[in-house]
Amino acid sequence: MLCLDATWTPYDIELQVGGDAATYSSTDTTANAYERIVALVAWANDAGRPWAGTITFSWSWTRDTATGGAFVVLSADVAFDINITAGGLYLPNGAAQTTYTGTDPAIGTWAPTIPIAIRGHVRLLGDGDAGGSERLIRPGTPGLAGQRPKVEAVGTALDAARLSAVLATATTPRRAWVYQVHKSAWRNYALGAVNRSPEDTTAYRFTFDVAGEAI
Repeated sequence: MLCLDATWTPYDIELQVGGDAATYSSTDTTANAYERIVALVAWANDAGRPWAGTITFSWSWTRDTATGGAFVVLSADVAFDINITAGGLYLPNGAAQTTYTGTDPAIGTWAPTIPIAIRGHVRLLGDGDAGGSERLIRPGTPGLAGQRPKVEAVGTALDAARLSAVLATATTPRRAWVYQVHKSAWRNYALGAVNRSPEDTTAYRFTFDVAGEAI
């Protein structure tokens, strides 16, 4: 999944576990779905909550086959209630459930048919001198080493349309969180050009120009 920074409407989310209730407020107008749901779960699991020690919250996502976006899923090991006023996570109101799935794809999310591939997430040195003699010279300056991974995905025409839509509404400069499947890790990149090319007869290949230092 890919999450882009976009413009959000501030929102309140009330969670209730048994007779204990508390409200999480987000006032950010520039945000992304990944950071928003991570912040909500961290807040819900904080020792300061009235239900601390009785429940553990977690989150995940699932692809929306109708749009190519991603539904955010909020879960817990004990049933809880939720009441939300607004906001781009699109979590529903409900009572006495352990899992709540968004009613619409979260703002700025893209979940192509085939998971996004990230290769080369390592720091690389560019050209330059780092020593005063031939034996000490090495390419680049360690303090300036940056990450320039290869990020690609394969998707359908539906995925292409969804990606175009989220790119059009992304904030500038563009920043993206991308999930690296084989490392089970989220990567934060500055996002440049996005290119699309045919892949066989029914799909597209997407390549992303990214750098590891998000602005």
